[in-house]
Amino acid sequence: MKILFKDSIQVRAVKLETLLDKYNITEIDLLDIAVEGSELEVWKSFDYEKHRPKVVIIEYYTLGLPDRSVEIKDFFSNLPYNWSIPLVRTLFS
Repeated sequence: MKILFKDSIQVRAVKLETLLDKYNITEIDLLDIAVEGSELEVWKSFDYEKHRPKVVIIEYYTLGLPDRSVEIKDFFSNLPYNWSIPLVRTLFS
């Protein structure tokens, strides 16, 4: 996904699984995903079964992109998380 804004800079992206492996992180207590519309892509880029985050916070502010909140809710409804009340466009699982 490529979104350009005034005064944008390009940065190197790294998959979450790559970082977890590099630093030998096997357990995740809190995973906060706030990537401006690509939350599910980040989630799908790591091995959920291997790391099993205890708490997941997903900020789904999409910077003018289509709202994906229903898609995010549907996706997480199949995972063993409890749904909490969204606060300021942020979902807590």
